[in-house]
Amino acid sequence: MSGSAPRLHSWGVVARILVIDDDLGWRELYGLELGDAHEILQTADPIEGLDYVYAFAPDLLILDCQMPEMSGPELLATLRTRGIRVPVILCTANPSQVRDVKCDGVVAKTTDLRRLRRTIDRVLAERDSRRHGRAA
Repeated sequence: MSGSAPRLHSWGVVARILVIDDDLGWRELYGLELGDAHEILQTADPIEGLDYVYAFAPDLLILDCQMPEMSGPELLATLRTRGIRVPVILCTANPSQVRDVKCDGVVAKTTDLRRLRRTIDRVLAERDSRRHGRAA
């Protein structure tokens, strides 16, 4: 896990993104590829991820859909039941399996992270627009 303060760029403070994925390779890839633009926190354990949500107040969650202890959609449902409305992007090998899950984005797991980056940018822009009362 990385718990350092957000870095500043010329355009402002980066987003704090919590990645919850049981696969170390995916967590490392997301950290390497997204860490230049955002503060990346990560854990393999969905239950620990719930604690991180309370402790670190992330701006966005990236959830793996298939984890042994609790799936991404199950974790999302738990968050919503607890009143936590942080934006969530689900990453999965098979996006059609989570078509009916109400989240902020679904991205296929691939090492080409351009779509994930675009989805992150869109979700964060929508969140910021809602905070400032503007249409996205």
